[in-house]
Amino acid sequence: MAQDRHFFIEELQSILTHEAGGYRQLVALAQREHEALRQENLVQLSAAVQDKESLLPQLKKWEAAREQLVTRLAGEFHLPASATLSDLIDRLDEAMARKLSALRQEFVTLLEQLLRLNQTNQMMLQAGLVRVDATFGYLASLAAPSNGHYTPRGASQSQSSAGQMLNWEA
Repeated sequence: MAQDRHFFIEELQSILTHEAGGYRQLVALAQREHEALRQENLVQLSAAVQDKESLLPQLKKWEAAREQLVTRLAGEFHLPASATLSDLIDRLDEAMARKLSALRQEFVTLLEQLLRLNQTNQMMLQAGLVRVDATFGYLASLAAPSNGHYTPRGASQSQSSAGQMLNWEA
């Protein structure tokens, strides 16, 4: 039983190490998104988003494996199934507890960075959408004749059809 426990703890450390690497990549990609938004470079933005999307399935697998290991180890230590990584760390030997605590702290730091970057990127996107909407509204106001009816040839000459938006007469 102690060998199983040791194996699962080592496996948990491996999963956490891989997962932390994945989150470091996510932070780097969010920084790329930020730079692309700042430069208004849609090609770079699209590439960063695609890279993030391709990373997410692997992160999901690591997360599921981590959750299974934590649940399994909770049983090994006679803890409730809802035990957290912190609960497990409290039960480990000092050396392993330090390693897993460091990984856990790195996760906290990475997730905080990711949250800040995503919030900033979201605000930049919203500001960009407001600019696009304002620009479109301005251009539409320039294209519309003063009487409010748009036609390919200018203002509608026919007053007979109320609400006519396009003048299809030649």
